[in-house]
Amino acid sequence: MHRPNPFFQHSKEMRICIIGGNSFLSTAIGKVCESQPKVSILVLGRSKPRNYSYNEYQEIDLEAQRIDASKLIDCDFIIYCAGAGIQSHLKQNLSIESCSSHGTM
Repeated sequence: MHRPNPFFQHSKEMRICIIGGNSFLSTAIGKVCESQPKVSILVLGRSKPRNYSYNEYQEIDLEAQRIDASKLIDCDFIIYCAGAGIQSHLKQNLSIESCSSHGTM
């Protein structure tokens, strides 16, 4: 068990939403949050987190569905970790030239 982190020192329960529950980043955040008292974790993603505990899970495919905003209204923090990470070995053309030609850089 981790010792309490000063960031989490508060009088009320903190509700954190993690969107994308099994990425490297979301797992690291989930492990820190689960070890803190008075922290409730809501996870939205395609599959349940495998490496940390959570209080609530909602299955959602962000490419096909919209997030229900009513789920997020009571959250103190919303952390977006969804996406195709390098560990997924997906072959995508994400060169600087393709980004800049679409106006995203």
